[in-house]
Amino acid sequence: MAMISVTDKVNTQIEIDAGSDQIVSAGEIVQLQGAITGASNTQIDFEWVQNSGKAVQLAQDGDGSAEFIAPSPWHFTVHFDS
Repeated sequence: MAMISVTDKVNTQIEIDAGSDQIVSAGEIVQLQGAITGASNTQIDFEWVQNSGKAVQLAQDGDGSAEFIAPSPWHFTVHFDS
């Protein structure tokens, strides 16, 4: 489940999509894709942040995408943060 919290006083109609939930096996490359719409021509910086579970290296391109290698079975959550 993706958890997102945004406060933006300039862009009142902003929408953030963290993508679909995924089920993967250990050792697989997990690809994440987030998107922000309704940003009223305003630059909005955002990134993926891991907030629980066994630490992973998140490789990010700055365009809402990220990837990491799934660790051995363990429950964890990442979220898309602006």
